[in-house]
Amino acid sequence: MSATPSGVALLDLEPATSDFLDQAVAGLSSSPRMLPSKFFYDERGSDLFQQICELPEYYVTRTETEILRQHGAEIAESIGDNAELVGFGTGAGVKTRMVLDHLENLIAYVPVDISKQRLTESAEALSREIPALEILPVCADYLQPFELPTPSRKPAHIAVYFPGSTIGNMQPEVARQFLTRVARLCGHSGGLIIGVDLQKSSKVLEAAYNDSAGVTAALQPQHSRARQS
Repeated sequence: MSATPSGVALLDLEPATSDFLDQAVAGLSSSPRMLPSKFFYDERGSDLFQQICELPEYYVTRTETEILRQHGAEIAESIGDNAELVGFGTGAGVKTRMVLDHLENLIAYVPVDISKQRLTESAEALSREIPALEILPVCADYLQPFELPTPSRKPAHIAVYFPGSTIGNMQPEVARQFLTRVARLCGHSGGLIIGVDLQKSSKVLEAAYNDSAGVTAALQPQHSRARQS
């Protein structure tokens, strides 16, 4: 555990450089060649991704934000009182805040993200905005097993929030393993709120992931897979 400048406790499980090397070699040795998109999200990559989310062609964030605006109260009701909310890949936390605004008696919020810089910034901002809420950020690869920090108060149940449609980027076996771990985390009394994109025409997808401004091209090399949010 380490403390952010504003005193928020950060659990740092950031993948080691050796993990990056092993996975990069494995990805570039595969056919077709690819690099895990999680390694693109350093400070520069996170800034570029935020720009992508604001592009007119990138419909995913805009659509999900509208869903949260219209149904945030219903989502909060499904989460229930005295819950611990765990957010996977929540980035800047803009959409998460829309959910938190409707939640009452939340025990703790545990954001998990690979980008330490963005995670720290969003956790500190949220701590200033909601000082009474216990926030326990974790820098980690959420596709790998790891232990979550324990809140100071025991929650009635755990709810996992996985926004965007990143699940659609996963290979079937990776998605199965991830969802199995989420089910174990939540148990019988918890639940999962997940974003899943519907099928789109190739024209819509190509515009979203090959934008006219070239922001996506600046984020990732050719042949890599885009992260959705």
